[in-house]
Amino acid sequence: MKIKFQQQSEHSECGLACVAMLIDYFSENMRLTYLRQRYGVPNGGYNFAQMTSIFNDYNIKTRCVHLSYDKISSVPMPCIAFWKKKHFVIIERVIRNKYHIIDPAIGKLCLDEEDFKHFFSQAIIYIDGTYPKKRDNFRIFKYFLKKLIKHNKIVFSVLSVSFIVQLSVLLIPYFIRSIIDNTPVWKEQGFSVLVLTLIMISLLYFGTNHIKIKLIAKLQTTIDRDSITTVISHLLELPYSYFTNRNKGELVYTLNSNTYVRQVLIEQVIELIINFIFAVLYLVAMFFINATLTYITLILVMFISVSIVINSVYNKKLTQNEIMSLSNSQNYVNEIINNISTIKSTASQRNIFKKWSKNFEEQLFYEVKRANYSSIFMNFSQSLQMLYTLIIYVVGIQLSQSGMELTLGSIVGFSSIGVSFISPLISILSSYNQIFSISIYVNRLLDILDTPVEAMEFGNYQIESLSGKIEVRNLSFRYSKFSSDIFKNVTFSIHEREKIAIIGESGSGKSTLLKLLSGFYKPSNGLILVDQQSMDKFDLESFRKKIGVILQEDRLFSGTLRDNITLGREISDEEIWNILLESQLDALVSNFPLGLDTIISENGNNLSGGQRQKISLIRTLISKPSIIFLDEPTSSMDVLSEKQMMDLIFKLDCTVVVVSHRISLVEKFDKILVIKDGKIEGFDSHDKLIKDCPTYISLYYKK
Repeated sequence: MKIKFQQQSEHSECGLACVAMLIDYFSENMRLTYLRQRYGVPNGGYNFAQMTSIFNDYNIKTRCVHLSYDKISSVPMPCIAFWKKKHFVIIERVIRNKYHIIDPAIGKLCLDEEDFKHFFSQAIIYIDGTYPKKRDNFRIFKYFLKKLIKHNKIVFSVLSVSFIVQLSVLLIPYFIRSIIDNTPVWKEQGFSVLVLTLIMISLLYFGTNHIKIKLIAKLQTTIDRDSITTVISHLLELPYSYFTNRNKGELVYTLNSNTYVRQVLIEQVIELIINFIFAVLYLVAMFFINATLTYITLILVMFISVSIVINSVYNKKLTQNEIMSLSNSQNYVNEIINNISTIKSTASQRNIFKKWSKNFEEQLFYEVKRANYSSIFMNFSQSLQMLYTLIIYVVGIQLSQSGMELTLGSIVGFSSIGVSFISPLISILSSYNQIFSISIYVNRLLDILDTPVEAMEFGNYQIESLSGKIEVRNLSFRYSKFSSDIFKNVTFSIHEREKIAIIGESGSGKSTLLKLLSGFYKPSNGLILVDQQSMDKFDLESFRKKIGVILQEDRLFSGTLRDNITLGREISDEEIWNILLESQLDALVSNFPLGLDTIISENGNNLSGGQRQKISLIRTLISKPSIIFLDEPTSSMDVLSEKQMMDLIFKLDCTVVVVSHRISLVEKFDKILVIKDGKIEGFDSHDKLIKDCPTYISLYYKK
């Protein structure tokens, strides 16, 4: 049994991916998604001790050893190796000084001794003992089957019509045989009968094939609608933490691959079924005509099959590497576009272009290498197909002359059926490459679909209204099971309609605390109560409709200003202008010639930072929240706009919690929460903190 490759989706989870692959290989069916959900991904990734702890949780004993590269063959394999002093890979096996490696970032590799020696960092973890295997080997197959069964009526219609199409093709060889062997009969019946028969076969083929094309188009649309809506709707419901460590370009690439999966699923899988059925029918028909010619055909098919299978083995690895390099290239283009201002301000265009060129050349390298291998093996099989008809004619005539009952019409008809037999078999074998390539895409899609939605971590208590009281009891939080605590046993209370500021040095946990209070993260221990109800009992959607949140990473969408304020909610222009006038932000919209119809570019790049922050605030206020959480809401504003914004915050008739690094802004708040290294150093008014809290005093006089 081979190890199933599972690609890391986050930059720090190479160790976890290796653990997932070995648990899947040695013990039970395991997905990286499950381990990520259970253990998280610590900053900086996993170490050997943490990986051993995970193996222990699944009752798998391991040993960690330091050894030189020349001793590696004495260790039970597969095993996990420390790589390049910063990475983890699996050593699958060593054969004749060739090291077969599974790199969770790239895929399967085969290295010579010199390369292995260069990359190996002299530490491994191996499995001690044997374990019963419980792996589910049909996961991808089940994904395809589920899609087809869901739309079984259309699939059955396509299969039925395709069967009739192929049946009409099968009639042609028998018609040719009849014409050649029974020429006098056709002369008697007349040329018109011959033409009429041809027209009837042609009409049968045209009509059924037309219906088939329309049904396939309908099936494609139906599966597209089902698959893409399922993935996007699930993606939108995933926890915030799912997106924090993932490359956004890679996520987009995975979502776009859904179209290719659908195309192969319909065109290849359905054709595969039809081809298999008719390959059997063609084989029976060939034996019915002549067994000797059939055996010759099967021998030829065997040679063609061997060449295609060899090509598939090489293609498998190259396709995987090509997909990886293509994804990396597209990711980098995405980063270039997002960071174009930094690139231009540092005059780094040439350096960036060189790095992109390197990624792109790697992509082209694998494309060319795969094409070269394919040209060799596929050219061999195509040459045999080309010679097939000639071989059948020569052998058939020889058999006929030797006294075997074999007419010229039978030889021509057999040749036609033989070609029809070989074509679907080649199609079946060739489909392996495409089905393998989509298995990579499907695994990426399943990484999304297998991740539990964030609502599962919460309850179903529907919130009608909130007063705005928040109580935090013994809250502890870490990003993953093996990370250090960001907060430990934190306790404080916020009364309704209080205006609270959170301050601290950079990296002290201010933004993380805000995300915990607003439900973006869940506490590792302890409770957050809102109106004396534990937050984890809330229906998350109803809770978020009662609060407003503006994070530092908030962005605007391309579209009109109105679209960005309403976000699809049923809000009239009158309601928008009422909020604008109440918040004294009406001048912002009035200064735009098109008002609410002003077009905003992607991420609001055609606006200033201050304008973007004001629009985000309007978008939050329009829902009239009972609690508002703001993370550096004035960081891009000028002094006048900043004062206007703070005055607005103090007028709001709701609880407001603001993270700020500007100490001068927080003096007027009812209370100030001072954080240092994940601990609450003080929580009181400015007047009291400036007397009793050394951390606040230090921050205040640094302003």
